[in-house]
Amino acid sequence: MKKILVTEFVPDCGLGNQMFEWAAGRAIARRLGAEHKWVYKPSTKRRYELDAFGIPLSPDVPPYKLVFDMMGKGNAAMLDLIEKRVRESDAPACGVRAPFQAEECFAEIADEIRCIFRLDPLPLNVPAHHTPVAVQVRRTDYVGHHRLDVTTPEYFRRAMSYMREHVVRPHFFMTSDAPAWCRNTFRHDRDLTILPKQGSITGLRTMAACKAHIISNSTFGWWGAWLAEDGPVVVPEIWHFIQGLYGEWKPAPDRWVRIGGTRPDQKMAHQRLIPFKRLSEPKLDRAIVYPWHAGKAKWDELRYSLRSVDRFFEDKDCPIFILANERPGWLSYNAPRVFYENQWGYAEALIHGVQKADRVLWMNDDIFLLKPTTWEDCAPPRYVGNVDTAALGPADPQSNSWRLGVVQVLQRLLEWGYDDQKVYSTHMPYVWEREKACAVLERFGGVFDKFSMENAYFHIHSEGSCRLGQEFTQGPMLGDAQFLNVTDMLLVPELKEELKALLPEAAAWEAEGVPILD
Repeated sequence: MKKILVTEFVPDCGLGNQMFEWAAGRAIARRLGAEHKWVYKPSTKRRYELDAFGIPLSPDVPPYKLVFDMMGKGNAAMLDLIEKRVRESDAPACGVRAPFQAEECFAEIADEIRCIFRLDPLPLNVPAHHTPVAVQVRRTDYVGHHRLDVTTPEYFRRAMSYMREHVVRPHFFMTSDAPAWCRNTFRHDRDLTILPKQGSITGLRTMAACKAHIISNSTFGWWGAWLAEDGPVVVPEIWHFIQGLYGEWKPAPDRWVRIGGTRPDQKMAHQRLIPFKRLSEPKLDRAIVYPWHAGKAKWDELRYSLRSVDRFFEDKDCPIFILANERPGWLSYNAPRVFYENQWGYAEALIHGVQKADRVLWMNDDIFLLKPTTWEDCAPPRYVGNVDTAALGPADPQSNSWRLGVVQVLQRLLEWGYDDQKVYSTHMPYVWEREKACAVLERFGGVFDKFSMENAYFHIHSEGSCRLGQEFTQGPMLGDAQFLNVTDMLLVPELKEELKALLPEAAAWEAEGVPILD
């Protein structure tokens, strides 16, 4: 029986992402010899727009099993993994939800995709003997965004200078969601026409009428340039601030020209503030929360950490939340007690995680319980020792990003009078009360990408603090320790074997037949 591949569009995605997801879904279905269908769930922010290309929503989509759910970005390796999961699934209809923002996700059928997404060029008033060059400026939802606010007027001016050197008599047509800003910023450019605000399809038609393209770090701009590519395409040198967040993702093809002129604070961008937002009151009195990034996993650490909770944590009814950029492949879709939620990164996971319940046990995939453990065992704020004041000087922007976050938090605390500072970063389970945690994050004004929550929280709420002792270990020969933390360098084969021997039984939330990594 022929399988059905269902593209479930990422919630609230706009036209550019819809195009990426549909194109990748078609490529995957073609690989599998499967029928391709697609689902766009109702949104209050965006609407389905692929019908402009003669692609209406699929009728009669059968019930399907979501076999891949990822919040990151796309590359060819991701397609290989999806193909494997679909082939191994016993479901006749398999759903896939992921952004897929890269040419390589549909490179095998690129010519077909260009034909399907073709639009008639919009007639433009191009001066005689000039070459039309599109300039796509994205501002409204990008200005102030902690990941995406990377372009400056200087970027567009450098890009236009590049085009004047490499394109015969260019005339620029600027399309933007903020034309008034463009008119004020580029009012002295004589070879530029700033167009009125356009809808998404009209904007693509404008770009289709041009021979060369300058774009923002926007999926919409990406498609306008890619579909009409007939000359140079200029993109920002930095696509988003948090470098490495999405693993090997490369949104711009290598043939495109990268121009600098991004924001001057780009080296410190991973410490930019994400505003804190209070969520609705939780219905839970307690929860265990794991932030997780699939691209940074070295082994099955998360799987074994959860096994240690299953075996040794004495609260057997407490719900567990995995806030991550990708659903773990071994996590059953009907998992009891364990719930997966898409989150872009650590900062977003922290904001949501501390609000999951009135009391939260914050874990990481490199923390393991080694003997019976209660909430009370995890509650005392433990510290390694006193903070060396010399470490609070200006941090090198090229330094470890986690150290930058710690220094930034400690410096702020020092300004507020918390001068008896201790190192609370013990890589232990942390217990946080929701109201106290929210007040801490509100006081800081938000969250950095590497926000040191344990130092922020336990300096302000230090009741019962004690020095870390022999209850903690970091390597093989577990001995009598209660807690284990494993850094990447310490995850040696001997320690893996000890964990396998200590936690041999699969937890109830693990899907059957998913092998353990070596």
